[in-house]
Amino acid sequence: MKLSSKEVAYSSLDLDDPTSPSNVMRRNIAANASTGSLQSTVSSSSSLTVDALDGSHAYFGGGGSPRRRFNDSEREHSALHRTIAALEEPIRQLAVEVKGALLATGLAASCYLLAWFQAVLVPFFLAIFLMYLVDPLVEMIDVSPRYFLCICTSRGRHRRRKSRGCSRAFASLCAVSVVCIFFGLLGYITVLSVHALDAAAYQTGYNHLIEGVEGVLEQLGLPTNITTTLHDNIDKLVRIVFTETMDLFSVLFVTIIYLTYFLCTRTRASDAGGVWSKIDHDIQRFVTLKCFLSLFVALLVTIVYVSLNVGLAIVWGILTFILNWIPNVGALIASVAPICIIAITPAHLMNPMEKFLAMALPMCFHMFIGNFIEPKVFGRKLEMDPVIVILSLSAWGLLWGPVGMMLSVPLTAAAKIMLSHLGLWPEFVAVMEGTYFVNEKDEFETMEVRTDSDKEQQRGTSSSMMIRP
Repeated sequence: MKLSSKEVAYSSLDLDDPTSPSNVMRRNIAANASTGSLQSTVSSSSSLTVDALDGSHAYFGGGGSPRRRFNDSEREHSALHRTIAALEEPIRQLAVEVKGALLATGLAASCYLLAWFQAVLVPFFLAIFLMYLVDPLVEMIDVSPRYFLCICTSRGRHRRRKSRGCSRAFASLCAVSVVCIFFGLLGYITVLSVHALDAAAYQTGYNHLIEGVEGVLEQLGLPTNITTTLHDNIDKLVRIVFTETMDLFSVLFVTIIYLTYFLCTRTRASDAGGVWSKIDHDIQRFVTLKCFLSLFVALLVTIVYVSLNVGLAIVWGILTFILNWIPNVGALIASVAPICIIAITPAHLMNPMEKFLAMALPMCFHMFIGNFIEPKVFGRKLEMDPVIVILSLSAWGLLWGPVGMMLSVPLTAAAKIMLSHLGLWPEFVAVMEGTYFVNEKDEFETMEVRTDSDKEQQRGTSSSMMIRP
């Protein structure tokens, strides 16, 4: 095939001849393709526009598949909400049951550990309790003589000096020695009181009492072998008292060691400030006030018994001081226990009127101090509900025996003070105070738990804001 001169020229320049039939055909095909794609694009866009219009028409009231899809999704959401609402109450009940089970398990484990480590924990907590009692004595010993001779105010020139290592240890050892001497004197006085008791006269009174009781039982047609029963029970009681006394002496020996260490190394929380200083102050205040009130009641009872010639008067006074730490039950035991001696006291030592006064006056003292003086002295902040007191008394007595009963109120009061200051478990604090079911209408309707401690704190804050200029 012979090429033309035009084709030869285009080929020499590496160009295609636009007028050749093959290039014309290729251009036509490309043009047709572009036209078709444009038409397809236009048609697709128009179809999308139509679909969109159909969908909007269907959404605003027309029929169509988008409307059905919207209804299906709405039904699915409503079914999901109904399922969640149906499962909400069982889940809440399950959460409450799990929480209660965990709380019961933790309480049981705590009781088991307290009972298991009784030999270690009883002297430990008893030493802490005595530390709050003896610490004021240590502070009084560990001062400069100028502090007592100075007539200026506490903010004056002769302020109390800070204790330093050796001085604090020396004051602590002196205080512990005073405590040991005090307990030794109490034991010596008890022994002297028992030896000074006229056993023959009380034996005569005991025989007359037994004869009178047996005569009454015989008239009622009941068994009269009361003497044998009393002798057996008295023997058991003496063995129990002897065993408990020996155990108490062993506990006191370990307690003195703990107490010496605590007093020598104690750092007052009030020096650091903050919440723990308030907790330490409230616990110190509770223990100190309770000690003075117990001592006051014991002195009154001792004076009454000595003036009415009751046997073992000093022993009953010491027992009153110890049992007064156990509210309600302790006062009842301290009032009923001397009745055994008063009942068998012979007539030439006590007449019936003196016996009646010896039984009635201590009960009146306990009722007056417990119901009128203690609430005024302690205030609502340190007061506890009587039901909680009885429950704590039973629980600690079951765990640690008589020592636990004596420590029940200080331990429960310390726990209440710590929880109220730290803001933990306000419902439990309100139950301990006996204020969970509030009387205010707005608080009852909103079920807002506010303890008396919170109310006193709020009143104090509002009064300080009113006083502040």
